[in-house]
Amino acid sequence: MRHAVNKLMTWDFWSICSAAALLHLALFLWLPLLPYILSQGWGLSASAFAPLYLIYLIGILLVGPFHAWLADVFRRKYILMLPLLLLTVFPYGCLAASEMWQLQALMLGAGCCHGLACSAGITISIDIVESERRSKANKVYALVVSLGAMLGIGLGSWLSERLGFYGLAHVMLGLLLLALCLVAGIYVAFRAPIGVPRCSSDRFFLPRTWLLAIQMLLFGGIAGLLLPLAHTPEAYLPVGALLLLLLPLRTFVTAFVKMSHHCQRATSVHSCLLSLLAGMLVGTAISFCLADGAASQIAALVLFGVSLVLLPFSRKFFQKYRVRM
Repeated sequence: MRHAVNKLMTWDFWSICSAAALLHLALFLWLPLLPYILSQGWGLSASAFAPLYLIYLIGILLVGPFHAWLADVFRRKYILMLPLLLLTVFPYGCLAASEMWQLQALMLGAGCCHGLACSAGITISIDIVESERRSKANKVYALVVSLGAMLGIGLGSWLSERLGFYGLAHVMLGLLLLALCLVAGIYVAFRAPIGVPRCSSDRFFLPRTWLLAIQMLLFGGIAGLLLPLAHTPEAYLPVGALLLLLLPLRTFVTAFVKMSHHCQRATSVHSCLLSLLAGMLVGTAISFCLADGAASQIAALVLFGVSLVLLPFSRKFFQKYRVRM
């Protein structure tokens, strides 16, 4: 076991894990507070900006089918560095926007960048690890990403009260630039193109994991419904929900990986994290539309009950259809 851990603890692997954590830390500093930030300057209620989360999700989904082709044609490290660089202007664009279409375009573009960075990060984290260590690497990577998001939610409200929204944007900029520097120092071996189709589900979503993906979607929805509370004295609720999600995450990542063939590891891990992220974004949009913290908490409890009911079926589904590796 100690030998396995030492093999995994390379500078490149921990650099990509740290970069992924910093990316999600930076984004979740900003995303839960976005409607509150905009409502102050626009004179509208926070619920008016709830659809922006769905536009952000559309951006993530739009870029996903093209990532396998991009990763085949271009250097994978650069595919990660470009969206990290573009995301640095995202908070400043939100603060400067004066029309709704500008906000919608920013959210769509930021979603595309987030989706591309997430796919590229997973791909690189697998490429730079020896094949026999990749299952362990998948679990570590997913855990680190979730911890980054959780810390972002916890710190966002605290920092915004002390630094203001422009100060929070500066912090986000610094975190993304640090992630960019870490990625720049990673060595990723060149791979000759093999002729991947321009649009495919490779490195985006593994269809056979659909029931497990629904389970992760529900788990993400629970945290998403509580996410708007990050700007209130009850900020401990969304953080606590994410902490609870970390408990089954390792098991679910293992299940996703075991349902993949050897060359589908990146696709399966992305399916897991994509489902979790999609649930969080949809849950957050619904919560802001409800504009009632108590209603959001009740909805989160309902989703939690549904996920518990579905859990035994997900386990049987996994045991029946998993791929022997």
